[in-house]
Amino acid sequence: MNFKPHDYQHDSAQFVINNPISGLFADCGVGKTAITLHAINELADRAECKGVLIVAPLRVSRIVWPLEIYKWDNFNWMTCQILEGGGLPVSNYRMAVDAEGRPVLSGAEEGAAREEYELNHKKLLKEAMKRKASALKSKAFIFTINYEGLMWLGEVLKKTPVEKWPFDTLVWDELTKMKSPSSKRFKRWKRLVSKFDRVIGLTGTPVPKSIGDLFGQICVLDGGERLGTSFTAFQDRYFYKEDYMGYHWVPHDWAEEKINEKIHDIIHRVKAADHLDTPPATVRDLNVKLSTKNRKEYDELEKQMFLDIEGAEIEALNAASLMNKCVQYAAGSVYYGEGAEWVSTHDRKIEELKRIQAAHKGQPLLVAYSFKHEAEKLRQAFPEAEFLKSGMTPEQEQDLQRRWDAGLIKMLVCHPASAGHGLNLQYGGHIAVWLTLNWSLELYLQFNKRVDRQGQTIPPIIYRIITENTVDEVIASTLEEKEVNQIHILKALELYKRMKEGV
Repeated sequence: MNFKPHDYQHDSAQFVINNPISGLFADCGVGKTAITLHAINELADRAECKGVLIVAPLRVSRIVWPLEIYKWDNFNWMTCQILEGGGLPVSNYRMAVDAEGRPVLSGAEEGAAREEYELNHKKLLKEAMKRKASALKSKAFIFTINYEGLMWLGEVLKKTPVEKWPFDTLVWDELTKMKSPSSKRFKRWKRLVSKFDRVIGLTGTPVPKSIGDLFGQICVLDGGERLGTSFTAFQDRYFYKEDYMGYHWVPHDWAEEKINEKIHDIIHRVKAADHLDTPPATVRDLNVKLSTKNRKEYDELEKQMFLDIEGAEIEALNAASLMNKCVQYAAGSVYYGEGAEWVSTHDRKIEELKRIQAAHKGQPLLVAYSFKHEAEKLRQAFPEAEFLKSGMTPEQEQDLQRRWDAGLIKMLVCHPASAGHGLNLQYGGHIAVWLTLNWSLELYLQFNKRVDRQGQTIPPIIYRIITENTVDEVIASTLEEKEVNQIHILKALELYKRMKEGV
């Protein structure tokens, strides 16, 4: 079956074709992957594209792009090579010691052990380099790599003449991964992008925290032509310091308009609501109340930043850590010590999830958690639940999705950071549950779109379990305002405290 674009998809593809530098800022579910392949297909027909490098999150690079190519008859001529992501093997030899830290081996034995280790490491390093080099020399038309592999690939391309590169088109899938101008991969790639004939950026959440996030993304599209190459200069021009120390920078009232004027020629915006006939999603907040004992402990944590639960000493040293401790308590457990151990405070959210499950009579639930202790509690309370884990192979993930689509999984549990990109779960269920919200607007929107996207036939329901009269309410209201940044969080917390104090 050939891919036949909708009108809005055709228009989007034409924008990409007509602009050597393009940013497709399109909501989740509108078909960014298919739109891009449609544009690449036409460019190849015109002999304007000899090969494509696609940079994407791990799951997306290994599964989503290859499957989308295979799915459509008019695209499956595009041979695809998955490049190995991540770094090269690192030598981290450690001397063998006993329980008291004393060397186990003699000096000569230790030297021999170290030499053998280094020889094995060199062998692994050589094999890894050979695999990577071999993959890059394949005759594929499309090469995919995850963001963790960019440092290695950037170093290789820097040493290779451009005419020998197997690709002349670069696609950034989930462009927001390049938003940080201080990251090593940004610094390496902002100079390389100008060597590509065509650069395409894809994202559904271009401004997850503030308009300052646009700088890095635009820079790896146009090499700094529109917003410059210096983040400091960009910040000085469009922002001002809100505090004397310069920790908080706030955009001028006119900044967003001026930035949009600078970049509008390379940006194409696609809103799902304008084009997709999907059932409207409903967000339902379910409040749970703390017991009298828990309420007293929680209030004490907020007021005094110190709490002792069952002998576990917990300290919140500043506003940020205080909020995190309060969110943990509201979630049902609190970490203590070095953070590896936790103590349970309550199970109100687990009990509410059981009520949701009973109310929907066994319909599949997609559940998001924020803390590891929540995952452990979920395993105990719902032994039938399956977990989307980091480190799963593509085959394992595909099997998990196949069984979810077939309705064989009644509860799929994941951290939103693991399920934010590349998973289409709308065919297996329509109910998502946030056991505990987090501050990330990007993760919030991306997770919800796993079930609220094109192909969904039942109105999606997004449950948010909120512990009443806690910082859970602050997070929920902040996400609704679609403005999540450090300044806003601190101001929201201050308003919350004043509300509780009756000021």
